[in-house]
Amino acid sequence: MSPNDRQTLKPYLCLLVLAPFIAEVVLGNTLVIQWLNPLAFLGQVAVYGSSAIFAREIWKTFKGGYLSLFAICGMTGALVEGLTVGSWFNPNWKDLGWMKFYGQVHGVEWTWLFHLQNYHAIQSTLLPIILTEMFFPIEAELSWLTKKRALVLSIVLLFFVVLFRLFLHFAVTFEQIGLVLVVCGCAVTLGYLLRNVKLPRPKVRSVKFAFWWIFGSWLIYFLLEFGFIKNIPVSLFIALTFVVGIGFVALPFLEALEWKEGTNIRGWVLGSVTFYLFLNIVSIALKGWFEVLNIAGTLVFLTFLLRKLPNDGSNKGGSKDKVQVPSDGSVAPC
Repeated sequence: MSPNDRQTLKPYLCLLVLAPFIAEVVLGNTLVIQWLNPLAFLGQVAVYGSSAIFAREIWKTFKGGYLSLFAICGMTGALVEGLTVGSWFNPNWKDLGWMKFYGQVHGVEWTWLFHLQNYHAIQSTLLPIILTEMFFPIEAELSWLTKKRALVLSIVLLFFVVLFRLFLHFAVTFEQIGLVLVVCGCAVTLGYLLRNVKLPRPKVRSVKFAFWWIFGSWLIYFLLEFGFIKNIPVSLFIALTFVVGIGFVALPFLEALEWKEGTNIRGWVLGSVTFYLFLNIVSIALKGWFEVLNIAGTLVFLTFLLRKLPNDGSNKGGSKDKVQVPSDGSVAPC
């Protein structure tokens, strides 16, 4: 193993685990106790972790800004929901809820597809990448994906795609693979086209403002999914999810990263994680007391973030050195 490989091994492994932890455990989709099953743990690491690793590598190759990264992260939804579990194409998917009444067009649940694109791009991919780079500021500029790692990730991802589909008794078709490739291609192409786009400077806000803004935005986003706003045209539903998901959630965070606004970065992350903590507490009535384990795990994670995340440009948690957030989203001592 070369010195560069050894140096990037820790952030590489961190991102592989952090992506499924945030996407599944923090949200409450997967109970912590289920990770005791090696297949469940490795399967989620293979799908979410590899998506985040590949998205980051493409972003670093393009040398783009954070809007470019957000666009590239759109490929995760295709790899998770389209390719691995096939929920885009399954009219009986358990999480569709009231959205299944919109029906399919050409065999695709379009409301579900568009609704989940924002979630997977932001929570499953963008947030884990940014946090991992903050945890490992020195390695943030380096490539974490060697040829050997890329080959292993690809083989493991393919293995679990086949395994998941066999378990779900839902065969992969060429049409499904085609749509997944088109969505991934569009995400990468859009990321390339946006690589030189710089976002406007955000207004200076307090941590409290940023926290409640993001908390409230995620609440509205999930109220749409839970069906509190029903009987609206499908086009309006898709438009609302995109307006809230991108305009209210993603853009404030991307602007804060672009302009090194430590306060808003902290508020965005903490507001987001705290909303999912609130969601887990509410879901105890639906999923039982095993959800307490997820709540405990999210609380530990939230405490860790409070110590690590920059506040007004400084890290008051662990290091005594003053730190700043460079344009690549990492935290470096100065």
